[in-house]
Amino acid sequence: MPELIFEERTMEHPPITDTSPKTWIIVGSKRGGTSFLAQVLGENGVKIEHCGNGHNEDLEFVHFNEKILHEAGGDWNDLPSESAIAARIHWHEEELIKLIESKKTNSWGWKDPRQGATVKHFFPYLEDDVYLVCVFRRPDKAAESMHRTWPRHSLSYCRSVINSYYAKILEAIEEFIYREWNDE
Repeated sequence: MPELIFEERTMEHPPITDTSPKTWIIVGSKRGGTSFLAQVLGENGVKIEHCGNGHNEDLEFVHFNEKILHEAGGDWNDLPSESAIAARIHWHEEELIKLIESKKTNSWGWKDPRQGATVKHFFPYLEDDVYLVCVFRRPDKAAESMHRTWPRHSLSYCRSVINSYYAKILEAIEEFIYREWNDE
């Protein structure tokens, strides 16, 4: 049998020359891999604030999204209706604009699992080149991980939460693709 020889290869990348402002929004479900992606982007020049607990979540966006979901009649496990979310974001429009402006740098972004439920309502307030980065983990594996992390919830309940987020994210992707952006 021939001996297999493996070479270690490193890819060289040309320096980044596009310095135009960019906004990175990471969405996915709980237990879906968004923390890893936020860490990778943060290690590669994207300013992503995080709470220091390993989840790489921006606490100001977490608190804003929690408030929106709560005031709309739900929470991050029990998502409220689209119309209720839209109404609450409109109500807190000035606060959202200030939050975005306070975070904005040349290349910045955030990650919050709750964002999957609210992200499409943020699009009108984003002016830079926006990257909507969606992380989809196999729903059964994300639900199993959620169930291990929060065992008080049944596995079927965890599956329904994951599926709710994926449905909201798919709606956001459609809105992202077909919306008329400010600069057109």
